[in-house]
Amino acid sequence: RARPQPSIDMVYPISGTAREARMLQFIEYVFSDPSERDDYYQCQYEFSGPAMRRLYERNLCGRFMGVEIGERLYGDDSMPLWDVVHLAGFTPAQMLLSVPYFKKAFRDAAESLGGPSAKEKIAKWEQQREKHQIRVRQNMPATIVAASL
Repeated sequence: RARPQPSIDMVYPISGTAREARMLQFIEYVFSDPSERDDYYQCQYEFSGPAMRRLYERNLCGRFMGVEIGERLYGDDSMPLWDVVHLAGFTPAQMLLSVPYFKKAFRDAAESLGGPSAKEKIAKWEQQREKHQIRVRQNMPATIVAASL
């Protein structure tokens, strides 16, 4: 069973479905350390999600969403034990335009929390989780678009 991560729910591009075909998607499979999981997840909700929302609201990110695995209903030794999947999507233009804003968005999010810097928070993630990232394009023939969008 999976659940969306709070604050990491930017599913559809602000400018509509026309951008889907051009979007580059980055899929992150995350294996978080069970002893660090609560802290890691909380940092995602309070820091990473709001930083990405700043980019999303400026149309510098087309999509950013996270899903946590809450319960495994079936499994065997061949199934990976990742516990979070993040999906980020950017059009080529957004990728180019967002580069100078990434640091600022994460710095501003860290400063609003009054704690460790963005660099320190991100460095801590490397201690808390293992991440595998792939890049894909949206498969438009397999994409069903709601008529209301």
